[in-house]
Amino acid sequence: MIASPDEAARDIPLTVLSAALHRRDPDADAMLNALAKALKGLSADDESAAGTFIELTEQGLGKTPAAEISRHLMAVDLSFF
Repeated sequence: MIASPDEAARDIPLTVLSAALHRRDPDADAMLNALAKALKGLSADDESAAGTFIELTEQGLGKTPAAEISRHLMAVDLSFF
C-alpha cells in the first residue's frame, strides 16, 4: 500500500492500482489522502491526465466506504469564494 504523498506522486498509475487493491484496508484513508495530494499536484500540470486517474480511481474503488472518502478528498475547494 502506498501511503506517502511523495511516493504517490512518483508513480500515480501504481498508486491508483494500489488504491483499488487495498480499498477495504482499514488504513485506506491514508492511502487515498496521499493519492489525492499527488493528483492535485498533477492537476496543476496536466488536468486531463489527472481527470483520467481520478475516474480510474473511482471505478477501482467501486461502492466501498473508500469511494466516499475519495470523493470527499477530491472535492473542489471553493472556500476562497
